[in-house]
Amino acid sequence: MAAEVTMKYGDRSAIAPPLSYDEASAGLIFLDMDMEEAVRALGGNPDDYGESQLERGEIEINGVRLGGTYSLVSWIVLSTSQYATSRGLRVGDSAETLEKYYGMPDVGRFEDGSVTWYFTAGVQPTFHRQMVVTLKDGRVKTIEFCQYYND
Repeated sequence: MAAEVTMKYGDRSAIAPPLSYDEASAGLIFLDMDMEEAVRALGGNPDDYGESQLERGEIEINGVRLGGTYSLVSWIVLSTSQYATSRGLRVGDSAETLEKYYGMPDVGRFEDGSVTWYFTAGVQPTFHRQMVVTLKDGRVKTIEFCQYYND
């Protein structure tokens, strides 16, 4: 039986400040980080990956998936509780903890028994950043940081 999650919002500013541009990080890993440095920070060896994979590929190490663009980290997906966001959110935390740390999402989607929340950081002239949190049975299943380039 799925857990029912009820979020209550009044004054959003009383719950948590909005996501800032520089919060797109998990532990020592952050967006726009050099992909080789990110691999090392996760305990991996960049020599184990080909140049094209480091430049534009997808790498998974210890429950963290990294995606690169031009040798820089352009997205991070956490599926392990080993790493926390800058506000302390971890995979496995409750929906209430998510609400306490981040407040109301910009957008929420319900599908396949999961709830996905989108938090957008400050939009820059050429791109914007988001934190995407997927909940399953009232618990954080994944935390994703991504950077989208504006057309």
